[in-house]
Amino acid sequence: MSNLKSMQTIAAGVTGLLLIAVSAGVQAQQLCSNITGTQNGFYYTFWKDSGDACMTLGSAGNYSSSWTNKTNNWVGGKGWKPGARRVISYSGSYSANGTSYLAVYGWTRSPLIEYYIVENWINYNPSQGGTPLGSVNVDGSTYTILRTLRQQQPSIDGTQTFYQYWSVRQNKRTSGTVNVPAHFDAWAALNLNLGTHDYQVMATEGYQSSGQSNITVSESGSSSSSSSSSSSSSSSSSSSSSSSSSSSSSSSSTSGGGTCSNTVPVGTTNSGNFNTTGAYCFRTQMSIAGWGVSNFTGRTISVTVNGAGTAVTTVGAALPAKGATDYYHFNSSAGSFNYAAVYWW
Repeated sequence: MSNLKSMQTIAAGVTGLLLIAVSAGVQAQQLCSNITGTQNGFYYTFWKDSGDACMTLGSAGNYSSSWTNKTNNWVGGKGWKPGARRVISYSGSYSANGTSYLAVYGWTRSPLIEYYIVENWINYNPSQGGTPLGSVNVDGSTYTILRTLRQQQPSIDGTQTFYQYWSVRQNKRTSGTVNVPAHFDAWAALNLNLGTHDYQVMATEGYQSSGQSNITVSESGSSSSSSSSSSSSSSSSSSSSSSSSSSSSSSSSTSGGGTCSNTVPVGTTNSGNFNTTGAYCFRTQMSIAGWGVSNFTGRTISVTVNGAGTAVTTVGAALPAKGATDYYHFNSSAGSFNYAAVYWW
């Protein structure tokens, strides 16, 4: 489990504005005490347990931060409240000596969940902090998915026991686009279900380290707020226990993109777990702006309109246009995991 402590939301009345400066007509606020609020249309949060960490709010979605090893743990960032199935773009600079993360960070209630989509980490890889449940391939990299348990730790609802959900990027970066819905759907396929969203920010976090960041965040788009979950009666730290109610049909053929004789109508935003290591197929009439796969080791995939025409065989590639009554047919070959899944938005 990560040594980093959870961010605790403090009432907005706490005094945290130590300096207000005006530069080029834009108000910049430096935060050095625990505080949350809104500025220039963006929600911000800043928390530390000690030390000299500070965060400066720039224009629009920009913020900068600096800290030394006098600070035990701090975290802060800019984004939105409530969180949502949005596509987030970010850019800037980030460096640290010691343990630190750059991540999409948020909370939900009912259930109380703290989640991280880690884009960059320094010194400590958070995927080492628990048992990997699976992976998702999106935005040019594989992300390791895991769940950790926090017992009687700070949360947005005071001291509580709650789960953390993690997607940890293998190819680290400091700028890019994060398809948040793809992560939510990949988690849901593993029975890692979220609740009602509180806040969602692009955060910098430091633990017993020193460093700096200068990050600008914006929203690139959004996806349907609908989500689907699997029918497993309980979540487990072992992904192999996950199951889905979306289908019990599967194919028996295993060549190429995975041809099959049966298709399965899917009216949600993910296929659910395949529940077989064999070839599998399904179809959906949903309009699809983008798509991805999770736990697909050893598999290939082929996507067509109505099972005919030129097939798309590259994961995440644009799909051909279809009519309102047409179906996208997804055909997967056999693979290593019976909890493989496809998701879309």
